[in-house]
Amino acid sequence: MKAVLLMLSHEDQNGTLQNNHIPLSIGVIGEFLRLNFKKENLILDLFKRPSQFESYLKDNSPDILMLANYMWNENLNLFYAQLVKKLSPKTLIILGGPNISINLSGKEKFLRENSCIDIIVEGDGEIVSLKLLDKFYELDKSIVDLKRANTINCFAFDHMNSEFLTGDVEDTRLGVEKTSLDEIPSPYLSGLMDIFLEDGAIPLLESNRGCPYSCSFCQQGTKYFSKIRFFEGTRIYDELLYISKKIKELDVNISIVEFADPNFGQYKQDLDVFEGIKKTQDLYNFPSVVYCSTGKAQAERIMAHSKILKPGSIMIRAAMQSMNPETLATVKRKNLAKQVFEDFSEGGVETYSDIMLGLPMETYKSYVDGVLQLMDSNIDEFSMPQTLVLKGTPMEKISYLKEYDIKTRPRVIPECTGSYGEGLIMVNEFEDMIMHTSSMNFEDYLKCRQFVLIVMVFHNTRLLKHIYKFLDCRMIKRSTFFREIFNASLTSESFAPVFDDFLNLTKGELLDEAILPSDIDLDEITSNKIYKFLTIALMKHQSCLIEIVTVALQKAEINMSEEEIQFFTEMFENTFMSDIKIDRKTEIKNLPASISSIFDAETYEYFLTEYQLDRIDSLVTNYPKIEDQENKLPYHLRPQNMVKTIRFA
Repeated sequence: MKAVLLMLSHEDQNGTLQNNHIPLSIGVIGEFLRLNFKKENLILDLFKRPSQFESYLKDNSPDILMLANYMWNENLNLFYAQLVKKLSPKTLIILGGPNISINLSGKEKFLRENSCIDIIVEGDGEIVSLKLLDKFYELDKSIVDLKRANTINCFAFDHMNSEFLTGDVEDTRLGVEKTSLDEIPSPYLSGLMDIFLEDGAIPLLESNRGCPYSCSFCQQGTKYFSKIRFFEGTRIYDELLYISKKIKELDVNISIVEFADPNFGQYKQDLDVFEGIKKTQDLYNFPSVVYCSTGKAQAERIMAHSKILKPGSIMIRAAMQSMNPETLATVKRKNLAKQVFEDFSEGGVETYSDIMLGLPMETYKSYVDGVLQLMDSNIDEFSMPQTLVLKGTPMEKISYLKEYDIKTRPRVIPECTGSYGEGLIMVNEFEDMIMHTSSMNFEDYLKCRQFVLIVMVFHNTRLLKHIYKFLDCRMIKRSTFFREIFNASLTSESFAPVFDDFLNLTKGELLDEAILPSDIDLDEITSNKIYKFLTIALMKHQSCLIEIVTVALQKAEINMSEEEIQFFTEMFENTFMSDIKIDRKTEIKNLPASISSIFDAETYEYFLTEYQLDRIDSLVTNYPKIEDQENKLPYHLRPQNMVKTIRFA
C-alpha cells in the first residue's frame, strides 16, 4: 500500500519555504504507521515542498494521501487534494491536524464544499490513522464503504445522498491511563526525517503533549488537551545527539532547534531535556539557539532550567497575551507575575512576550498600558499579533462570538501565497482577523496598530537599549520615556506620511471575503505590514526617528542634560545601517563622564556582528534587487539585528 503524508508549506520561486521547520506531525504518524501497520507492505513517502510532491505525482499514484492541516496551508492542501482526486479518483484523501472546526456545522460545511476530502480526523492522529489504514485494507480500498465504517473520531460526507457521517467519539490519546507516549517511535532515530535535515530544515522536537490551561483563543484550549503526557528517559537527548551528528555528516547550516511543547521548561521532567541540550551544545556546539514557548507557571524552575544552557541560547517567551484582568478572565488565561521577568532580566536571560491585539474586553487604553507595564518589567521583545478566530478553538463557537460582539475580516497570511501546478494556479491562505469587539471599535484597533509599529521600530530593534539602562540608573521608568516616544511619533509632521501609508495599507489588507480581486497588488496585500514599515522607517526615515527620540529625551521628566541628550542622539544615529550591502563601518567614540560611570566604560564602538554580516551576505546573494533585500531584511535578521551592535570598553 502506498501512503503519502504531506505537511505542505508555501514555496516561492527561489525555493524558499514559508515554514522551514521539519514536519514533525507527519513524521511521528508516519513512523507509527510504518511500525504498526501489518496488513501488507507499506510504502511511505513524506513531503513538505510542493515542488517535490508534484515531481512525485508524475510517476506515482498513492493509495492514501494524508494531509496535515494548518491555517497557513489549508488552501494549499485543498489544491493538491483536488489535483490528486483528478489524477487518481480511487486515492483515499484524509485531512487532520489542528485546523479543524470545533463546530459540527463547520465540519459538515467544509466537507460539503470540498468533495476532494474524503475523511476528516479530529484529535491525536496516530491511533486513528492506523485504524483507517486497517479498515481501508479490509474493505478492499473502498472509499464509499470506509466513509460509512463508523471509524472513531472521523467525519465524512456522502455526496450522493447529501448525508453528513460521524464516527464514534473515543479517547485515542497515547499517554493517557495505561499507555505511554513512548509507544510513539522517534522519526528522527529511524532516519525518516533525514530528507528534511538534508534540506536544511529547522528540527522541531516534542518532549510532552497537552496543556493544563483553557485559553479560549488557543487550539489546545479545550478539555481534550488538559492531561500532560511525557516522553520518558533519554528520548530527547538521543534525538538531539542524532540530529547533531547528522548535521555534521551532511555539512548543512542548521544552528537552531525548536520545541513544540506549549509550556517548555515548567515541568520537573524538563530538567532531563535541558541537560540533554547542554550535552549536545558541549559536544557539537548545537543548538546555538533554542526556540520555544516557555511555561505560564513555575518561574523559578524555568529560570533554573534556562541557566543550564549556554548563555544567550534561549529566550524566555512569556505568552502573556493581555495585562487586563477582565480580558484574562474572559479568555480563561493565567499569567506569570511581572516580577518574574525582572528576575529573568537580572539573571541575564532575554525575555520575549506575546501581547495579542483584539481580545475580548481589551480597550485601546488597557492594551497600551499593558505593554508599557511589561516594558517596566524589562521585557526585551514583544510579539504583538492580531487575534485570530482559529478553527478548533473555544473562541470559534458561535455563542462566544455573539457574546463579545466579535467581528472578523479575512486577510491574506503574509508569505503564504504562491503559484502551483502546470498552470501555475495562484493559491493564497487567509486568516479571520478580529477587528472589532464590544470593547474596541475599528478606530481604536487602528490606533493600537500604530502603537505596535512604534514598539517594533524603537523597542524590538533594541534601539533604546542603552537609553533604558541610563534611565534605570536614574530611577526613571522605561514606560515614561516610551510614552513620550509614542506621543512624539503621533505629533511628528515628518513621520506623518509613514503613518498615513501604514494605516491605508492596514485598512486595505482587510477583505470582504476570502477571495482576492483580480486587480489587486498581490505583493502589497500579502506583505507583513509591520515588517514592511519597520524597514521603511529604519532605512528611509532615519532623520525622523532621530527627531522623535530627541523630542522625547528633552521632556522635563526624563531629566537629561544637554550633553547627555547630544550623546544619546549621536549614538542613536550611529546605530543605523545606511546601506545593507556596503555599510561595514566601525568606529570608536568617547563617552562623557556622566555616561561613563553608568556603563563602566570610557569608549563605545558600533559595528555589525559576524552573524549580521553572514545573514546580510546571504540576503544579497539570494535577492539581487535592493527592494527585495530591504523587504526580506526583517525575516533574515529579525528586528533585533536590524541595527548595529554597540559595545562598551
